Amino acid sequence: MNRNKQLVTTCTVLMMSLALISCKKSTPPQPPLKVTSMTIKEQSIPVTKDFITTASAQALVNISARVSGFLVQQAFTEGDYVKMNQLLYVIDKRPFQAALDQANATLQQKLAIAIFQEKEYLRMKHLIAKAVISQEQYDSTVAQARSAQADVLAAKAAVETAQLNLSYCTMVSPVNGKVSQTLVDVGNYVNGAATPVKLTTVISLDPIYFLINPSDQDYNLIQQYMTKRNGTLNVEVTIPGSTKVYPGVLNFTNNAVDQTTSTVTLRATLPNPTHELLPGLHGTARVYLTTNPRAILIPQTAVQEIQGKEFAYVIDADNKAQPAPIQTNGLYKNQSIISSGLNVGDRVITNNFQAVRPGRAVIVDNTTPPATKTSTP
Repeated sequence: MNRNKQLVTTCTVLMMSLALISCKKSTPPQPPLKVTSMTIKEQSIPVTKDFITTASAQALVNISARVSGFLVQQAFTEGDYVKMNQLLYVIDKRPFQAALDQANATLQQKLAIAIFQEKEYLRMKHLIAKAVISQEQYDSTVAQARSAQADVLAAKAAVETAQLNLSYCTMVSPVNGKVSQTLVDVGNYVNGAATPVKLTTVISLDPIYFLINPSDQDYNLIQQYMTKRNGTLNVEVTIPGSTKVYPGVLNFTNNAVDQTTSTVTLRATLPNPTHELLPGLHGTARVYLTTNPRAILIPQTAVQEIQGKEFAYVIDADNKAQPAPIQTNGLYKNQSIISSGLNVGDRVITNNFQAVRPGRAVIVDNTTPPATKTSTP
């Protein structure tokens, strides 16, 4: 009985082994995976650095009263774009015109006295030569003539002061720019004596500045390339939420390092003819340093990552996929810049990554499928 049981067991094991062998033989080999690929070539691309940037007005001018009086005219609409020397405000001119008239009258009076004293001096000079008058009389006449001349100079200065005060009644824009809201309404008395009263602000918008604050290391790098480019570098600014790119020139570096932040302020100048860029806007400034003539680029999607390590699948001589460790260094036109790991001539797989495995045979098919035509009923 035991012998029969052992024989049955042995037969069962043998049959299972044959079944397994039969299954292995029936499993077909995995066919080559169809993929697309690109062959690595060197390309010429710009070398850039990106920085956070903030817009700043080229000129921000406070329009303030320099004389005291009643505001009688506002000659602009709040928010307008005004031209240089365009009229903005007028303070009541009448008191200042009266002061100018009085100063001119005083000047004429002092001129008349000075002319009389000059003639007296010439007469006394003739008489003293003949010893007709005393030295004391002559000296008194000389002093009076000189005093009269000094009075004329003082009167002329008073006229100039009155003319200036009268001119201060008319306030114009010193720059082309956008005027802000008015802070004092017409009819109010403004005091321009000790502390001038600010009436509004004019901000120059074209061109506009964008400021960046690179670290010491980045500043030194930028300075090296600026020296090679006669002190300027091209720059492009982008604003969050907008796809527009604003070109300009980086052409100013400050003369000291900020000790609190260890940064140096650099300034780019951008044309802004439509005035869409306003002071205070934040964005990204891309500074173009130089050109790399031997760059290697692959699509972003071709860069794979496992546990923080980057790699790309390349096709070896046996047409099998093999992972190649790589290092990337930023992006250019949505492509990854490869700093190491790939060489010219390497074939990099660019799709079907879900099915690609190390050592799997692949077949390259870079043909583009025809577009599907839709029929119009």
